[in-house]
Amino acid sequence: MVEEESQETRMRIVEGGVENLEQYEVGQGIDVSEYEGQKALIENVEVIEVEQPYNPETGAYEEGSRHKSQKLRVTTKPVAQIDGKDGKKVQIRASELFNLKFKDGKFGVSTSPRSDINKLLTKLKLPIGVDGIKRLPGKSVVMKVVTNKKAQQWLGFIF
Repeated sequence: MVEEESQETRMRIVEGGVENLEQYEVGQGIDVSEYEGQKALIENVEVIEVEQPYNPETGAYEEGSRHKSQKLRVTTKPVAQIDGKDGKKVQIRASELFNLKFKDGKFGVSTSPRSDINKLLTKLKLPIGVDGIKRLPGKSVVMKVVTNKKAQQWLGFIF
């Protein structure tokens, strides 16, 4: 009984209830669907360091752990420019992250034709491996919309 009384003192019914609620649109970000299927030129290829729950030495997923790893990031030239929320210009470009293989204490590129980076290189008629990666800038790719589990979207490319 005491518990119920304490709950009652923390709550009260608001007059008008649901009828007086406003509806607000949640920020949806930028609609990138208009760029799907268009071509863009690759501008940059770089190795970046990320933290992730995958152990690069074992490949095992370790919930709650953060391991430093490296990925290959390939980005296109900007395909559009829009005004951002803060008034600054925001460039829209496509990008993809590719896994790098960890072996003998170093990160490198797999030679497997099934790896995503090598699928891209093959599609662009470039040699598999580091030599092909170095030739990526200036090559044309077809953009696609990528959607994650949280329904966030960005531009990637088909490979």
